[in-house]
Amino acid sequence: MVLGWAFIEKLYDKRQALNEESGGNVTNGVRLNAKAVSPNKGDKMNVSLAKIPFEWKTNAFALSVIAEELGISAAQLESATEEARRGYPNKRSESADKVWSRLRHGDALEQALYLQRVYAERNKCDSGDKVTDMAAEYSSNVEAQDEDDDAEEFDDDDFDEEDDEHAYAELENDESDATAKSVRPMNNDATHDPLASDIASLLFMVHIQSLFHDLFMCKHEKITKDNCDIVEQLVKRYLSYFEEWKRAQMNRKRANDDGWEQSFLAHQTWKNMRHALCGFVHFSKYMIEQRGVTYVPMLLSNSSSLEARFSCQRRTKHDSATAYSSGVSNMT
Repeated sequence: MVLGWAFIEKLYDKRQALNEESGGNVTNGVRLNAKAVSPNKGDKMNVSLAKIPFEWKTNAFALSVIAEELGISAAQLESATEEARRGYPNKRSESADKVWSRLRHGDALEQALYLQRVYAERNKCDSGDKVTDMAAEYSSNVEAQDEDDDAEEFDDDDFDEEDDEHAYAELENDESDATAKSVRPMNNDATHDPLASDIASLLFMVHIQSLFHDLFMCKHEKITKDNCDIVEQLVKRYLSYFEEWKRAQMNRKRANDDGWEQSFLAHQTWKNMRHALCGFVHFSKYMIEQRGVTYVPMLLSNSSSLEARFSCQRRTKHDSATAYSSGVSNMT
């Protein structure tokens, strides 16, 4: 099945249709627009536009679209996931009366997992197996960690410089508790149901929201002595989705699948994601525990200067492998 941008385009078309039907009175707060849905048409990187397809209102709309297709009401979705969502901490807010303060980390994720479970139960592959067991063994309560998991820190593998294939070779047949708890992407190629692809895309969207929009790129969030361990657990939980996805890619490579390289994120993106996220958590814990800092804001290490450089490269047509070096020379 295909996990891609088509679902976001579908959401945009759906919202446009609803807007026309209501005479322009759609009030769901979804900010999807033509520029956000077609980012390649611009010559300048715009972080605000890039975040729109992954913000919580977009995902809330996506959840409602898929729930409707599955015949599940909003009330049913809320009720079915209430207990699981209660296990996550509240999102921070500078104002207690904001809607943001009533939301929890993992709200969208748990609802997406529930929709995927419903789909899996209703649809079987030709072999009789479920389309995916992504949520079947996923422990959704952040506090319901094994004692070993609670004590575990990010290990050296998070900063491994070796080839990803070597790093994951030992995980080929791993059925450990950590694997059982992880989130498994929908990757059964025998299934071409568009709804299955939409759910797979939604799971990707909510994990991006959970990691970046709700944590590392959120101006309301900060790491403190009281929540640093919770943030670490959240990061582990969200990264487990990508780890399972990576395992699936390496299984494809070992099976001599010609398309294995395109079945996961670029290896540079995956390595940089782990290094940046795990490194920031380590840095924050050190500053709090060893240097006496009260808190570390999530936006502390974010900067737009690098994106500005990339935008300049794109604008001057130097954003290809052959022209990139000459573009850098022109700017220096």
